[in-house]
Amino acid sequence: MSLCFGLEFMNPKLINILTQPAFIVSACALALTIYQAYLSRKHNRISVKPRLTTSTNFYHEGNIMFFKTYLSNRGFGPAIINNYCVCVEDEIITIHDPNELFTIINKHFDGLLVEAHSEFYVFRKGAAIGSQQEDLIAKIALNNSKVSTDMFQTKFKALNLLINFESIYGEKAIYDTREHLQQVRNVDP
Repeated sequence: MSLCFGLEFMNPKLINILTQPAFIVSACALALTIYQAYLSRKHNRISVKPRLTTSTNFYHEGNIMFFKTYLSNRGFGPAIINNYCVCVEDEIITIHDPNELFTIINKHFDGLLVEAHSEFYVFRKGAAIGSQQEDLIAKIALNNSKVSTDMFQTKFKALNLLINFESIYGEKAIYDTREHLQQVRNVDP
C-alpha cells in the first residue's frame, strides 16, 4: 500500500519526487512556527520589564524643611523586590524595618530629623511595585534653623538606594540611584 493514495499506478521515483516538497514545506512551516514562538516569548518578556526610578520633592512649612522621595515603576510590568539597601556614603546597609532606616538617616543628618514629621517605608522581600505605581519611601523633616541648604545638599547626595528586584519572568536587575541623576524639585507652596 502506498502512502500517496490514488497514485499507486505511478512510478515510485515520481512519487518520491512529489512527496519531498511536501516534507520540505511542512519542515519549514514547523521551523518558522518555533521561531515565531521564540520571538513572541522574547517580546512578552520585554513588554513586561519593570523600570524603577526615584524622584524627590522639597518644601518648607514654618521652620521645618521637608524632603519627600518617591520610588516609581515606569516599566510595563511589576517589579518584585528581593532586597532593599541604603547606601550611606559608600557603606551599603540592608534595611528590614522603617525604624532601622530612621535611625540610620537621623545619624547621617547628625540627629536633626524632626521625628514627629518624618516617615520611612521599607519594601519587604516579595513586595511588588506595579506598573506606573509611585510610592513614598521617605519623608525627611529637618529643623530649618539648624540646617543650611548646602549642608543638606551634601548630606542628601551621600544617601542612595540599592534595590535588587526581578520581573515576573524572574529576570533579575539592580536599581542603584548612584547610577542615575535624581531629580530634586522645589515645590514650595
